[in-house]
Amino acid sequence: MSISRTSLLTLLTLSVLVAPVGGAAAATPHATGAAADMVDSPPDPESDVQGWENGYWHNETLSNVTPDDGYTGAEIGKVRARSMARIEVVRGIEFEETPPVRVISREEYVSNVRDRRQGVNVSTPARLHQNAKFEALLMVDEETDYFDEQQQLQSSTIGGFYVVDDVPGTDTISEGEIVLISENAETPQLSEITLAQELFHSYQDKQLRIDGRYNRTTEEDARRIDAVIEGDGNYVDYRYEQQCGSEWTCFQPSSGSSGDGNGVGSTTRPNLGLLVYSFVQYSEGPAWVQSLYQNGGWEAVDRTYANPPRSTEQYIHHDKYLQDPPTNVTVTDRSNEEWYVPQLEGGVNYATFGEAGMYSMLWYASPAVPRNDILTQRQLDPYDYAHPASAGWDGDKLYPYVTDESNETGEMGYVWKSVWDTPGDAQEFAEAYRAILEGTGEPVEGRANTWRLPESHPFDDAFYVAVNGTTVTIVNAPTVAELSAVRSGAAPTVATPTPDADGTGTATDSAGTDGTPTPAETTTAPTVTESTSPGFGVGVVVAALLVVALRFRRR
Repeated sequence: MSISRTSLLTLLTLSVLVAPVGGAAAATPHATGAAADMVDSPPDPESDVQGWENGYWHNETLSNVTPDDGYTGAEIGKVRARSMARIEVVRGIEFEETPPVRVISREEYVSNVRDRRQGVNVSTPARLHQNAKFEALLMVDEETDYFDEQQQLQSSTIGGFYVVDDVPGTDTISEGEIVLISENAETPQLSEITLAQELFHSYQDKQLRIDGRYNRTTEEDARRIDAVIEGDGNYVDYRYEQQCGSEWTCFQPSSGSSGDGNGVGSTTRPNLGLLVYSFVQYSEGPAWVQSLYQNGGWEAVDRTYANPPRSTEQYIHHDKYLQDPPTNVTVTDRSNEEWYVPQLEGGVNYATFGEAGMYSMLWYASPAVPRNDILTQRQLDPYDYAHPASAGWDGDKLYPYVTDESNETGEMGYVWKSVWDTPGDAQEFAEAYRAILEGTGEPVEGRANTWRLPESHPFDDAFYVAVNGTTVTIVNAPTVAELSAVRSGAAPTVATPTPDADGTGTATDSAGTDGTPTPAETTTAPTVTESTSPGFGVGVVVAALLVVALRFRRR
């Protein structure tokens, strides 16, 4: 799944690897770069060697490829062969298979996405589960469907993808195929850099065996694993692109744009919270892979396929790779008979978001995290996901809660428990989270650590936020009264109308509303597992984010 060094999103119904995207694609790519080291049709080697594939050398000119009138199938084959040879030089590998490549229009792709979605029956529990998860991240409100937001993001940002498995519901996309997306249907175009990324994904699939090796049961699992897949792929992409304009001529999009100014070639701006959360592996992943390569060469990178990071924390902070394994958080069910956790067939009924999810939520929603702090001005890792408010994460788990009426009303709740390295880390996260509630809502008089957002707000719910040592517990429900129905002991009554000065409250998460003890929650010892509405105001960084997206999509 990918976003761009861009690919931007895990495809809804495809088990695919998506490649770099970026801003609006140009109408006509052109060959650029110095050709001093390029040669025309040198002799073929006696046997297959690195830097030569299917009749073409990595430093060979393709003067007979004329993309101005659109790429023909034969021309795509030539660019593909040379690009494979170049990847062999950059990554020190040898391709054993040549994947089929074709170019389709964005209109056809969007139609295909729509058809696939309509052909997939999303169960009610699964829909409620996904909506509750991203409502908890304050990215998708109760009036909005997560799958609609996902489809919009997917349709407008993806520039190409490699298909790992056959796609149900379609006869037009096949396993092992690379599909590139062109904005211009009459004269199909391609970006050589996007093609190179997808070719490397095919190598990963066939020869590094990435598919099926890892467990992707949670959002955190998907992003920690994609740090290897997309981190390696986009670092190769980065090194490849460094040769364009100096050693190699490359077919790149021109500076023109057929988009609408949003940087995504669409009339609707995608959900920026989802975009940022989906981008972590494409920004932090390549920088992490670069650090591995600089210290141990490609052998060190190859070893990560058997030993992926255990969390997004382990590649956001390079020194934590395979260190500080995350805590397996346990949350006891303390709901009444009306509220329950929807059960999913073939999946887990909880969510884990990791440091990447914590940061993305705070960036999108909290005034405590400056909007422009995310931008680094670096080409390899344009976004920085390290921030004091989310650093120190050690584990989290969220359980959505619904009632029998939730499917009709859209009203849900959740219990979200996170564990931090130190009490200070827990307090810092809680303060940044409370800043969201304090900026738009009101503390509930007579209730400890409880806030209510107004009905005019997209997230017009009640929230309970308690800190107990290194643990932060967040409870959400449609009303203050229902907080204790979702979780017994939440929002306890107190004599004073406001929380304690230190934010912890006199009643902790382990006390019931009447002061009697409730079953204690536990955290187990660290375990190692192999395996739009804008939120609360997006701020001035929106334009800069879209500029970055524009730059990456041209890749």
